[in-house]
Amino acid sequence: MSSYTSFAVAGSGAIGSYVVAALAANPSLAVTVLSRSADVKVPSGVVVKVVDYAIPSSIESALSGIDVVISTLGGGGNDVQEALANAAKQAGAKLFVPSEFGNPTVGLLTGPLASRELLARHLKAIGLPSLRLWTGPFSDYVLVAPFGFDFANGSATWVGQGDTPVRRKCVARSFDR
Repeated sequence: MSSYTSFAVAGSGAIGSYVVAALAANPSLAVTVLSRSADVKVPSGVVVKVVDYAIPSSIESALSGIDVVISTLGGGGNDVQEALANAAKQAGAKLFVPSEFGNPTVGLLTGPLASRELLARHLKAIGLPSLRLWTGPFSDYVLVAPFGFDFANGSATWVGQGDTPVRRKCVARSFDR
């Protein structure tokens, strides 16, 4: 089994900042943040490399020597993930983690999240191993007033009588690389 020691995180905002902090907490890991600007705050020891996602050589150069590329780019960054993946492959990365946080998108070929499945297929086509992570909805996005939660007043609004059992369907799937 190989172990990964160098990580590049594309995007250090909402989700990315937590990923960077968790990786940086391990002193045996080399952590690089890819950013469009040098003006980003990162933990001590983390290297920031400014990239232009429109210039493949810019990304490839920044990924030289990186084992794992983690994309935490938000919805607006979905368009550049394929360029990031191509550069990761060219730079010799061993694993690509696309920005797939949320609900599973396997087989989804229409709608705003279709780009995630298309990227997964592209990763397979170029022979770059990938890891798709599905966390489910993040609590800071769903536990909000429009969904019936009012933390300031200690209340929540439920639809129905509140006595319907929650049914969970767990599905185990295996995927090819």
